[in-house]
Amino acid sequence: MTMMKYSGTLIVVSDIEQSKTFYQTLLGLQIETDLGANVTLTGGISLQTLETWRKFIGKDETTFYNHAMELYFETNDFDEFIKKLPNIKLVHPPLEHSWGQRVVRFYDPDGHIIEVGENMQKVTQRFIDSGMTITQTATRMGVPQDDINKTLQVNNPEKNIQIQKMIADLTAEQEKITQQLAELKTQGKEKTARFKQLFTKKLSNLTVLNMLQSYGLM
Repeated sequence: MTMMKYSGTLIVVSDIEQSKTFYQTLLGLQIETDLGANVTLTGGISLQTLETWRKFIGKDETTFYNHAMELYFETNDFDEFIKKLPNIKLVHPPLEHSWGQRVVRFYDPDGHIIEVGENMQKVTQRFIDSGMTITQTATRMGVPQDDINKTLQVNNPEKNIQIQKMIADLTAEQEKITQQLAELKTQGKEKTARFKQLFTKKLSNLTVLNMLQSYGLM
């Protein structure tokens, strides 16, 4: 069976110039092609004039404000986006879903529902920055802990590199300490201060490595 390729979403509009301005100004979309009666925007969205649409489908009935679908967008700065909506007709005011994502839904000029949600990576980082642990964040968002770890690594690539370097240094140090302890034991020096110092350091490193592993960082 041949797989179909999804190419985009087309919405019917009563005033294409008004809709072009709406999607460009509020949502930051750009025009890729403008054929007059049909306009393709970035993101795979096309606008079609009501008159030509009726000719295409051979029907005059067109229902706007049907509350049966939406166009979904995400933003990295939800608070800043909300400031753009004072004159926009809302479906509902900004709210926070049970998994922590803040969203708002509103109508375009023809009653098509638009949802703008907070980027999920930003939601994760917001919880972590508030002092929640990775485990608490995963529970709050209802996702596996590994998903939180992956998101944090994407959000903080430099920090992830530093963590991996720390792990490598601790692992190398553990190998060196193990070798030194073995040599001291062979010499019968298990009761010396040096042996105790190295053994304590090994336990301390092991505690850190186990903690990093429990957080899914190694």
